[in-house]
Amino acid sequence: MLLKAGADLERFDGHGRTPLIISAQDPRYSDETRNHLPALRALVRAGANVKVLGQPPSMDTMLHRVLEHSRDLEVVKLLVEYGCDPMQKNENGETALKRAVSHTSSYKPECDSRKMDIVKYLLDQGADPCCKDKYGRTPVGAAMSHGPDVFKVLFERSTDTSVRQHCWFNLSSISDVGKFTHYLELLLSEGIDMEMVDSDGKTLYLNCLGYGKERLLILKDHGARTDVRDSNGNNALHRLCFYENRRTEEMKMLIDDGIDPLAINNNGDTLLHLVAKRYDGTRETADLLGWLLSFGIPVNAVNNQGATPLHVFQTRRRTGSTLLDNKRTHFLDVLNRTGEVDPQIRDNDGLSPLHLAVMRSEVEISELKKLGLDLNFLTSDLQNVLHLACRARKASLVAQILETVPNIDMNQEDQFGRTPLHYACSSGDPEIVAWLLRYGASTYIKANDGSSVLHACADIRIEQSIWNLQARESLWLRRPSIDPLRPRVGNDYLREPWYQARYSTPEVDVQRNTSPGVVTIIKMLVEHGVDLGWLDDRKRTALDVALYTGCSDFAEVFSEDEDLLNLATVELEKENDAEKVEEMRRGIKLQMLLMCPRSCWDTLRQYEEGFKSLMDSPQTFLGLLSVRDAAKLMDQCVETAPLAMGTYELLEKMMRPSNCQTINHLSVIEHAPGLVKFYSNYENAKAKLEKETLEERWHPKSLMTALGLACSQEESNILTLRLLVETLKVDVNAKFAVSTGDGYDKRSGVTSGGTALHVLAEANHHWQLGGLRYLIDNGANVNALDKDGQTPLHVAAGGLVHENRDVKGLARLQAVKILLDNGADINALDNHKLTPLHKASNAPDVTKELLSRGADATIGKESPLFEAIFDQNQEVLEALLNHGSSPDTLNEAKHSRSVHYNLTKSRRVYPVLCAAFAEKLNSQFANTVPLLRTLIGHGANLYLPLNDDETLVHFLFVYPDYEVINELLKQPCASQIDFNHRDQRGQTVLMAACNWRETLPGFSHRHWEKLPAGPPVRMLDLGADATLVDNLGKTALHHLLSNPGLPDDTLIEFINRTEVAPTLFQKDQEGYSPLHYALRLLRPQVCEELLTKGADLLQPDPQSRTALHYIALQCLLNTREPGSPGRLNIELGDDYFNQCYALWKKFIAQGGSINSPDNAGNTPLHTYLSSPTNNGYNTHPESCHTDHYATLFPEDSGVDIFALNKSGEGALHMVAGRVNTYSTVDGHDKKLFVLMMNKGLDPLKEDERGRSALDIASACEKDDIVGLLGRK
Repeated sequence: MLLKAGADLERFDGHGRTPLIISAQDPRYSDETRNHLPALRALVRAGANVKVLGQPPSMDTMLHRVLEHSRDLEVVKLLVEYGCDPMQKNENGETALKRAVSHTSSYKPECDSRKMDIVKYLLDQGADPCCKDKYGRTPVGAAMSHGPDVFKVLFERSTDTSVRQHCWFNLSSISDVGKFTHYLELLLSEGIDMEMVDSDGKTLYLNCLGYGKERLLILKDHGARTDVRDSNGNNALHRLCFYENRRTEEMKMLIDDGIDPLAINNNGDTLLHLVAKRYDGTRETADLLGWLLSFGIPVNAVNNQGATPLHVFQTRRRTGSTLLDNKRTHFLDVLNRTGEVDPQIRDNDGLSPLHLAVMRSEVEISELKKLGLDLNFLTSDLQNVLHLACRARKASLVAQILETVPNIDMNQEDQFGRTPLHYACSSGDPEIVAWLLRYGASTYIKANDGSSVLHACADIRIEQSIWNLQARESLWLRRPSIDPLRPRVGNDYLREPWYQARYSTPEVDVQRNTSPGVVTIIKMLVEHGVDLGWLDDRKRTALDVALYTGCSDFAEVFSEDEDLLNLATVELEKENDAEKVEEMRRGIKLQMLLMCPRSCWDTLRQYEEGFKSLMDSPQTFLGLLSVRDAAKLMDQCVETAPLAMGTYELLEKMMRPSNCQTINHLSVIEHAPGLVKFYSNYENAKAKLEKETLEERWHPKSLMTALGLACSQEESNILTLRLLVETLKVDVNAKFAVSTGDGYDKRSGVTSGGTALHVLAEANHHWQLGGLRYLIDNGANVNALDKDGQTPLHVAAGGLVHENRDVKGLARLQAVKILLDNGADINALDNHKLTPLHKASNAPDVTKELLSRGADATIGKESPLFEAIFDQNQEVLEALLNHGSSPDTLNEAKHSRSVHYNLTKSRRVYPVLCAAFAEKLNSQFANTVPLLRTLIGHGANLYLPLNDDETLVHFLFVYPDYEVINELLKQPCASQIDFNHRDQRGQTVLMAACNWRETLPGFSHRHWEKLPAGPPVRMLDLGADATLVDNLGKTALHHLLSNPGLPDDTLIEFINRTEVAPTLFQKDQEGYSPLHYALRLLRPQVCEELLTKGADLLQPDPQSRTALHYIALQCLLNTREPGSPGRLNIELGDDYFNQCYALWKKFIAQGGSINSPDNAGNTPLHTYLSSPTNNGYNTHPESCHTDHYATLFPEDSGVDIFALNKSGEGALHMVAGRVNTYSTVDGHDKKLFVLMMNKGLDPLKEDERGRSALDIASACEKDDIVGLLGRK
């Protein structure tokens, strides 16, 4: 009718869709049964354009659209018949065949036969199963994920060798063992070669490494070779070492198969070399390395580069986890367990592992020093560690060497006659030069070519060019291989353009061509007496070299100082013609002036919009300005907008060290000190933070002074400190501004925080030790307090910490010594009543230092023992105990709930109690066991009362994890325990173990572990008396049978012990026997074991409940709750009901009545009808009671379905009043109600309180039951 009325078949709607496109779209709720394909057929037959494409971004054809949501062969044929091309691709290069073999978006299971019909039809129409889309994916490749039948059809039609090869290697991505085997056999039957290799020379066997043993065994069973190697000569063991998570089990299997663990690859790498590349210090990698060493792999083996595994480790990419804290094991600690590592082996570049470390990491230098190395050990070209660190531009490492190696040869000459100072000067980093000069480096030593250290300074531009070349990754440059003496750290290559920055303040990224620190270096060298007119062997002064290389910063120094210029050109005065000398000097000065950068300030002022942008974001363009222009910018910012974000960010940039700058920041600060002085007091910092809090969506937690910023840098920043303190006279005790709330709270107040000394006390880098001494010498208060009342000593006492894949606090021990030497209060209490000794809980070296200096372990809100236990640091714990701290110290400030969330009951908190749990977030439980052993070894009293009910030793066997129980049952701990000791309730330690709340590994969790013997059984071996009873008349067996968390096998093993035999039929004070306890948790196998021992199945419990009552209540369950909250439910197994039913039948066979009432008058039928539904996975809770009713209560059972309890309630009352749980499904109770009604029960019959079953159903809001009789 619409068409006859003139409707346009090809009209587009607002989304660019024609009626035909809409008819093929995804139906509502992706329900294929509700699609619009009938409309599509009508539109096609009415003449709609089947070649129409959708609007971008989706340019699918009609075939693509139909196949996206359905598998209707007739529609596909219709579209092809009316002109659709089955070979046409969409915008992603995908054909209709590719779309057909993929899953539809329908949630309903699709019919494989319909998919197969469409695939065969498209193939008959010429579709290519090997046609690749723009991502290289093919229909035959996609079919591997969607069923073997379709894949086989497509693979048989695939003629492209590369596609067939791709399908073969794609097997490695199939994790399901059954599917993997099916596809493997299918492809082998098609003639695929098992030993085919990919572009890396890897067979399928090598590609399947790292994902478990199952597929490897399958491949081996199908004839795959296990001894293959890839194109780089890596065998299967080598390949496994490439994975982040090493697969030790797979390695063991491979070695058993004959793969040689001593084999090397084409590069000469052993397994140790490969592990070293990715070693991260986790327990897994440390254990792997130790295990490999057991095969005798040489620890000093060298590869083709002459590198040992230790060499490789020093050049690895840095890895680590923020969750592991201080529990990582260093590579050397494992590799050198036998003391065989030779750290002085030089590689092909003449470098030892120590030499590589001094160019990269303060941490690695510290670790290597532990070996007692001679740090004066030279490279093959006679360079020492200072040469290398200076050339590598590592100011902090230079500081570390000078701080920690007193006998280092400052003036060692290499084979070129150059000292470390030569390389420091050519590095362009004035911080390095300052450190060397401070420690006495000579400025007078001449290199082999006659050049001085000032000549080296003139080479800065050339040195920088070499670094720049290393940073470029363009292959067309054909640059040399990586320079081992100039290691790249971080990304020095071009990033995205600065103007595209979205989430940070943009900074113009300009590659340095020289060093802005040249001016500072020259001034320092002049102060130390360098001869400016020194000529090298080619009769050139340093100024001559600088002018030739175009080092404008070098020239700027001499262009501004006539006296320096005269000294640098003194050689010219040998000319007899004074006028000619002056003419030459004028020419030199002119050249220098022309080289120097020019001011563009006036031009910027004329460009109003540009100048406004500069003022709004001064740090963005700072690197493009000259020193004088940058100084003017700083003055302008502090005058016009001192509290603006851009102004403070400009300050942050100016406080960075020289090696992070593109301008001479020290000169800028000298010319414009206003900004630094403005942010050198608390009041202005507070004003800035208050403005941020009010105006910004997020504000920082604290805002540092200029001096604090300078002290917080990773690289050495001593020169900036000196400038601020000596020249600008800033207040060294000025406090930071700190917010009192979080970063999003606009109501946060601002208070005073720490000082620059607190920042330096963190001692993350050795240069900060020099800064610490410097500020103290210039009046810094060593006992200044931060917001939390902490002194710098509190901060330094924290010791070394692994954090954010890095190491913090590397030099804190030295910082502690400096602070103590300068009068720091060793027993100062912070706001939380903690001393520096408390803060040292994770730093054994600091703890020992503090104790040796007189720290009082009795001061504070709690003993430092608790902090050490919290941090799981056994060495600190030992130090405190050896110093006299009591292992029985009571923590009166701590509730047991803060130790573990399950300990809600109030208990006295002792060190042993804390050591029984991994209290710290993300800590590993295995690390707490040594603490427990240490405390017990130091005489901890295990019999201390925790409250009116428990003692410590009983508690230890009830609540902690298995690792604690296991440790206590081993020597030397076991000999310290009286297992018959009673608590206030008369329970022995054995009874406590029977009440253990946790679960054995290997049962219900950690299934890969072997199930150990139960703790109660092990206690019997240690002399525990199983016949003792507690105050309620219960034996250990009663307690054990009440424990849901232990497996049946453990209970049965205990029952079968001769020590337990006298208690098998012993009742408690209430008259419950062990069999009643076994029925209470309904363990059919345990019940059967007790029956074989002579227990009476027919004996009711004191409430007159029979075995049938207990069975009826629990037989439908699939899981049982464990004894401890937070654990997974215990699976009862598929055969659980059958086991219960066997016990049920045994009761009936022995003459028990199916209608026996309990004291409340409830029969087993009452109990069954009110019992919970099954509660596991893959069950049918909607009909579980009706499904099993006839099994338990068959027609000939004699069950009285009309029985009433003492409240007058019958079967229907019980169903109507059933309590719904999380596993109750709608309709369950209605089905059960109908079942019982159909047996003749009256839903209107009232109980003793006058309630009918329908009344109860209505009260319980079971409308479906009420609706059966039309009542509401």
